Amino acid sequence: MKKELRGDIVFDTSVLIEIIAGTKLGRKIASLLKGEMVRAFTTELNLVELRYIICRKAGWKKASEIIDKLIRSRYVGIIDIKEISERAALLKCQRALSLVDCFTIAAGETMKMNVMFARREKELESEVRRKPFEIAIIFATDVMS
Repeated sequence: MKKELRGDIVFDTSVLIEIIAGTKLGRKIASLLKGEMVRAFTTELNLVELRYIICRKAGWKKASEIIDKLIRSRYVGIIDIKEISERAALLKCQRALSLVDCFTIAAGETMKMNVMFARREKELESEVRRKPFEIAIIFATDVMS
């Protein structure tokens, strides 16, 4: 690892995809969770996005099994979107980002946690340069070797 990660982090859907797909990056992130160096959180909306992405590749039944297993594992805490909806809507109003990304960042800002995306995204980088967020945006590809 280039930089040691510790503490509570909100995971974007892209990070969950890496973990579930068992990619090299995903295995490294999963080892942080198993070693309890990082406590991960995500929003209900990220799980919806994850479910439909898996569904398109493997079908609804498999997607439901994977999501249920992820929830039961307790490796990832689920953030209720009712707590962050207003902040997410404000971010969406002000920023050129997807609604799911706005919810992910709103969760981090509300809970005072950094947010991790699997890799750099052009729209997100542009928004960070234009006006930094209240929390740090971490890209797994930058901090994991």
